Amino acid sequence: MEFQFRGGATTYWGTALLGALITILSLGFLYPFALVLNERWRAKHSFIGGRQLEFSGSAFGLLGRWILWLVLICCDSWNLLVLGNSKTAEMEVGVHKLCYQVGFLYLG
Repeated sequence: MEFQFRGGATTYWGTALLGALITILSLGFLYPFALVLNERWRAKHSFIGGRQLEFSGSAFGLLGRWILWLVLICCDSWNLLVLGNSKTAEMEVGVHKLCYQVGFLYLG
């Protein structure tokens, strides 16, 4: 199978700059939108066997998962800092159960 990439450097850098600008101006909150913008550009310009790649990701779906991870990390940090080590093991079990329910692999 033949791979072709038909994107130009100018449009790549323009897309990357726009993504960086979106991320910086939103203080990182809109990073998932910048990431999807860049990945869509790559897929749009990549061809395998004469067929264009398709990117079906969603910035809102990624943002939802990103917020969930942020909440889990904050809960774990809160537990460690405020409750001390005595409750850490119980919290780890709770985080593992929650991650299992939403389909994440937790490596904490």
